[in-house]
Amino acid sequence: MSEKADLFQNLETFKDFYSEEIELICEYFSIHKFFDLQEIMPKTGRDTSFGLLLSGEISIIDDHQVDNPSRIAGDFLGEMALLESIDRQADFIAASDGQIAIMTFDDIENLKLKHPYLAVKLVHCITQSAVENIRNSGIRAHRKYMILMVDETKMSDLLDWVQKEIDILYNIPIFAPEWVAQSLQQNINLNVKQVINSNVLVGGADTIGAQIILGNIKALVCLRDPLARRPNRASIDAILRLCDTYQVICATNIQTARAILSAFT
Repeated sequence: MSEKADLFQNLETFKDFYSEEIELICEYFSIHKFFDLQEIMPKTGRDTSFGLLLSGEISIIDDHQVDNPSRIAGDFLGEMALLESIDRQADFIAASDGQIAIMTFDDIENLKLKHPYLAVKLVHCITQSAVENIRNSGIRAHRKYMILMVDETKMSDLLDWVQKEIDILYNIPIFAPEWVAQSLQQNINLNVKQVINSNVLVGGADTIGAQIILGNIKALVCLRDPLARRPNRASIDAILRLCDTYQVICATNIQTARAILSAFT
């Protein structure tokens, strides 16, 4: 095993990864030294990378004065921007000398192209770490988002429903697949909060599951034809199981979609 891979091998974070997997993953990270009181990964607008602390300690200074615990070896840094595809609100200040491994979002996509299983496994590891950090901090997630998904045969039904409920939906941050978002914008002039691109990992379909696990989703509307054969049925079923597990309100037809709007008013 390479010297670089040894830095990852000794972290509890990668206990479920084989040595060969760690060897492959670490090639997509760049290693950087930092010094006490140095600002790490300065905010520059839209985040394009996340970090993994290899040694030392980093303090998290939140704009909203939220009490965040320090990050130590094995902890991820900036992972919420990765999972939620939003701008980071906190500053990272070194509390000691140390080393950090940084991976760009583009590198995750490159890893997915060559080793798709490994990329998904890494994102799952990051998601689990984020969930544990939220639980340990005692900070409750804000269930405020709605996910809109639909079969192509039900798109007209979705547009009719959105048009009738537009006054309410305008005030709800919405996640939707790219083609649904385009249709909503073109036909109703409704802009979604986040577009889900099924072809990528960062901001892609796995974002739905991550958002549910993180506790940010209040409701899911998934209009579908129960008799139609769908190539993505396994993915839809997995999302619905997550909703059951994490107590997310679900609607799979227009009548139930109308009913769940009361949760937002």
